Amino acid sequence: MLYRIIYSVITVVAAWAIKRWVADELINKFTIKLKVEPHTATPIKKIFAVVIYLIAFFLLLGVWGLQGTLTGVLAGAGIAGIVIGLAIRDIASDLLAGIILFFDHPFKIGDAIVLGDVGGQVLDIGLRSTKIKTWDGVFVTLPNNKVYSGIVKNYTKYDRRRLEIVVGVDYDSNLDTVQEAITRALNREDVPILKDPAPIVALENLSASSIDFKVLFWYSYDVGMPWITLRGKLIQVIVEEFKRENITIPFPQVTISSRMDSMSPKEII
Repeated sequence: MLYRIIYSVITVVAAWAIKRWVADELINKFTIKLKVEPHTATPIKKIFAVVIYLIAFFLLLGVWGLQGTLTGVLAGAGIAGIVIGLAIRDIASDLLAGIILFFDHPFKIGDAIVLGDVGGQVLDIGLRSTKIKTWDGVFVTLPNNKVYSGIVKNYTKYDRRRLEIVVGVDYDSNLDTVQEAITRALNREDVPILKDPAPIVALENLSASSIDFKVLFWYSYDVGMPWITLRGKLIQVIVEEFKRENITIPFPQVTISSRMDSMSPKEII
């Protein structure tokens, strides 16, 4: 009995020491060497801890002679295990997807992402779920299985982004004058867009009531202005330049023609 107690204490202490001083230290060195995000190391440590403590648990069963009892219990719980396995299938899928996300790292904590119809800032990446604070301040938990299998848009992966604006002008407008006015708006000092890559102004479409120009431009997150604010600022200066050149932005309109004058009296009757 004394031997079993001493062996059990040594096993528990050894398992704790291996987890604390070996596994954790190795994982820390591994993550630093590979420049892995700090939040990624925590779930990996938990996985190694579970494995180490399970090994210690089975060693203790051997010391106390309970392996046969455990085998009988597991055999008798076979049907229950199948039922439980089916019940936790989704949980296991989320855990596996979480492990894959840690190594794939398509985003990190603090990134602005969009997944399906959910968009916001990443708060936490766990083994089973990813937590997001949406643009309107709502806390959302997404199962990692859906995150991994879905299309993720990461808006902060790179430090610059391209935006576009479609501007419609009247059919009577001088197109060269329109293009020059838009170019002047893009070159104004109070519009902090990037000059490299250079913005593009191009005719896009002949719509029902207007001739449409597409304006493509790049901006950097370093400007300290939200993209929607910058886009609105550019629209404002384009309107100002159009007013200076008397360029008309048309309203939707429909032209109604009459055939009465061209119809014969017989057709009218």
